[in-house]
Amino acid sequence: MEQIDRAEKGFLESFKQSLNLSLTLEKGQGVILNLSPLELFTHVITHEFHHKGQLVNMSRQLGYIPVDTDVIRT
Repeated sequence: MEQIDRAEKGFLESFKQSLNLSLTLEKGQGVILNLSPLELFTHVITHEFHHKGQLVNMSRQLGYIPVDTDVIRT
């Protein structure tokens, strides 16, 4: 967890003055993306929550009570 926190802090420190700067990134197979550091960071964070939700739902479907996560349910 500490390694993730360091990577996150390093990313934010690197781009703190330019979170809305347009970056051109090659995704692969000739696909080019134009994203800002803020858009990239937001995508990674929200994608993590997507996978957490998948794990919680799969656990429930298999009859397990999932471990407590920070995913909010309504």
